[in-house]
Amino acid sequence: MQFFESDLSPRNLCSGRCVVDIERRLSIIFRSQFKIKKMKNINRITGLVSLSLLFSTVLISCSKGSSSNNTAPPSSSNTVSIVNMSFTPASITVSPGTTVKWNNNDNMTHTVTGDDNSFDSGNISAGSSFSRTFSVVGTYTYHCTIHPSMTGTVVVK
Repeated sequence: MQFFESDLSPRNLCSGRCVVDIERRLSIIFRSQFKIKKMKNINRITGLVSLSLLFSTVLISCSKGSSSNNTAPPSSSNTVSIVNMSFTPASITVSPGTTVKWNNNDNMTHTVTGDDNSFDSGNISAGSSFSRTFSVVGTYTYHCTIHPSMTGTVVVK
């Protein structure tokens, strides 16, 4: 029995059903590759939208801190305003026996805590205040325990 090259063609090696099956499988492969490319594009778009939303949220949050609602009222000599994540003034000088009052004019809770833990306001919610009388001459440094970068000083002379 002799074989010819034409006998080795896919149509001759199996029935026509085999060729149809191969064509169907190739079609499925090409469609799935198209879906993968389409999904990659969708993932890129989703990533860009997410990044844009994150950036917008950060931008809005930063601009919110400088809104006109957080302006410090004129301070008296023994008043410290808590506004825009800071104590204003950061340093205050008073006489012995003076009561210093901290007014929370910020839009979040803060504390006034002595660095040596000699006094602690606890949580001061927005719109609330805390007062302490300083009787002994000295320098008293303090901070916000919630936001440790917020610091201040009371000098008693």
